[in-house]
Amino acid sequence: MPFPSPADAKPVADRIWNRITILDSGCWAWPSPSKVDGYCRVWIGSHSDGSRRLVLAHRLSYVTFEGEIPDGLELDHTCQNRACVNPDHLEPVTRQENIRRRDARRVSALAGKISA
Repeated sequence: MPFPSPADAKPVADRIWNRITILDSGCWAWPSPSKVDGYCRVWIGSHSDGSRRLVLAHRLSYVTFEGEIPDGLELDHTCQNRACVNPDHLEPVTRQENIRRRDARRVSALAGKISA
């Protein structure tokens, strides 16, 4: 099981609420994003039973507040903020759609720089 069971959801939700900063944009900013890829990670599980592991914070938040991520889908940050763990800013999409959206955002950003 990659994430906590529903019985564990309240302690996990409390842990998320205690860590985040809510930004004016509505993003729930998780502290200390990775310097490598910008995604935030959090340790869950226990050393004693061998379940301790590092998971992506946005995935943990989505599963905690919204439920399982459908098989074959990944989460797109619709706010374009990789440090955001607000489930309202996370949309399950196919890998192909996530890449298409990423590329469209890059083209739009580049076009904005060229016209400026």
